[in-house]
Amino acid sequence: MAQTEVTDTNSILSFLSGQMALVEVAKIERELSKLWKLSTENGEGGTYVIKACALNFVLLVNSSLLVNSSKHDSGVDFDNLLADITLSHPMRALLALVKIDESRSEENALIEAWVSARCHFLPGRLDKQMCCEQITVSYTGHEFCPASLSSVISPLVIADLPSWLYVPQLHFQPAELKTFLPSFDYLIVDSRSPHPTFDQATFERFSFLLDQSRSVNIIDLAWLAIKPWRQAIAFAFDEKDVSLSTDCLNAIDTIDLVCGSNGGFIQSLLFVAWLGSRLGLRFLKLIKLDDGACRLAFMGKHEPFTVNIRAEGPIAGLASMKVSFHKLGCCSVEEHLHVTFEEGALTVKHEDRKEFVELPRLHCRAGVYSSTECGRSELVDDALACVEQDPIYLETVSYLLNMLKSEA
Repeated sequence: MAQTEVTDTNSILSFLSGQMALVEVAKIERELSKLWKLSTENGEGGTYVIKACALNFVLLVNSSLLVNSSKHDSGVDFDNLLADITLSHPMRALLALVKIDESRSEENALIEAWVSARCHFLPGRLDKQMCCEQITVSYTGHEFCPASLSSVISPLVIADLPSWLYVPQLHFQPAELKTFLPSFDYLIVDSRSPHPTFDQATFERFSFLLDQSRSVNIIDLAWLAIKPWRQAIAFAFDEKDVSLSTDCLNAIDTIDLVCGSNGGFIQSLLFVAWLGSRLGLRFLKLIKLDDGACRLAFMGKHEPFTVNIRAEGPIAGLASMKVSFHKLGCCSVEEHLHVTFEEGALTVKHEDRKEFVELPRLHCRAGVYSSTECGRSELVDDALACVEQDPIYLETVSYLLNMLKSEA
């Protein structure tokens, strides 16, 4: 009896400390129920652990790619992501890892499962912990069979709670993701890419998102990342701020966008597509595309103009924007609008007037190697607050698809 109590105590301590316990795939729910029951009982019949769950959150990761990925896409980073977001979003967190092992036979895929808890003390109470559960499922096979993994994941999604599927990488095919979607209300994707791309694969990914938006709410972290830049443009034409005349929108000469060499091209394209859809611009053609630069031609209300995108410096996301306007009826450039990143904020400047778009204070924005974008955890936290479909994003994607279709 004493030995059983010691074993139970060790199991509870390991579970609540976040250590993963290997369990049989068919017995995941049973093992969780057992561990929660043991954790919420003490010798006096009281409780010191509060189990909380308000949503389902599934993180689907191709772990085969983590070995050669950047530090921002490491397995540790994704584990830390779950640790961060569970602090403010009580949930059932499921980490689904896919690994391709060509040495395995096609009929011999391996699926393993572990369970653990994510706990933190309640404010001012060191005797009470708020905990939610994490289930880690690993799929290893000669090739990825989405139906096999989905058959394990889908039953673990708690009914009657909102469910989120987050796919942080671009390497899953649309057909693979489609298998999982019937179990989810929201799909979080990250379309950001470190490489300039204007190809068929990009077209197919955004086409998939637009198609699936009919049945699931789509949240793209690349779209959330450029929200401050969209706000900056709005401030430029606000009569209380920079007070640039809206007539200038009919006389655009050039738009110059600078993004970081560490990523920002897709954000730049989304930003340009947003402008195009909002202003009713007509995309003409892709003039130039190489490793560090892209030039696009658009038709404005009266005459064509160009958009130049170039990668420069170790910045993540957009770095600066300059919009030049013609004076109506004149061939010379008359006005300039500048948006730059300085000291933790976007500066919107026209002539001697300026306004600031404040950005959250983050460590990644300190020093020379700065970023206008939030970190992954902050963006996912923002995504979890997006409970309705964003029609402006869908219009932007539709416009972007017309751009890509003409060149793919």
